[in-house]
Parts: sequence; structure tokens; C-alpha cells
Amino acid sequence: LWHEAAAAPPLAFGATAYGGAASSSGAVPLALRLVDRFNDLSVTAHVTAGRYKMLLLHDARISEEAATSFMRDVHEPLVKVMLNPLREAAEYIACPKFDERVRSLAKRHLSS
Repeated sequence: LWHEAAAAPPLAFGATAYGGAASSSGAVPLALRLVDRFNDLSVTAHVTAGRYKMLLLHDARISEEAATSFMRDVHEPLVKVMLNPLREAAEYIACPKFDERVRSLAKRHLSS
């Protein structure tokens, strides 16, 4: 998970890769899908409206659709953590509930 400096301009996309329309602000999450392959591993990327980049390194057993669906579902708990006013933007997420939620989503989407 990576976040650009706050001085960077916000990302604005016309529509999501999921086929949805943009929000009133014009900023929506963007699934970049499969961005790279290395040996038998694949890298799937997802960029949020807040400029957070999520990368998932996975093997060929996990489909591109399952990886994208997982990233889309991780976006909700990520936003909840990011909305904490006491948290720094580039701070490591060390929340046990967040970790538990992401692991349960991984079991649901990425188990084969």
C-alpha cells in the first residue's frame, strides 16, 4: 500500500473499470488489473481516489477477476482506516481489525 505526497493533484477518472459512473467529485477507484508478470507470479494493481496504490502479488491459480474483486472489497476497510483523524497519511496500518478483515476477504476471494 503506497500513498503519494498530499501536494499531488487528485486523480479523476470518468468511470471505474467496473463499469460504474464517476462520483460527483469525479474521483473514483481505478482497477489497473494485471500490470506485470514475473516467472509464474502476477502483479495486480488498484489505485484509489485518494491516490493509494494497492499491489497484489499472486500466482497463476488466482484469476484476474478474483484479484480485482478482492482489491475492490479491501477498498472499504481501507477507507475506514484512512478516515481516522488521528492517523498520519503515510503511517503503517497496524490495526488488528483491519488485518482480520483483509484476511477474511482474502480467504473468500483468493482461496482455490
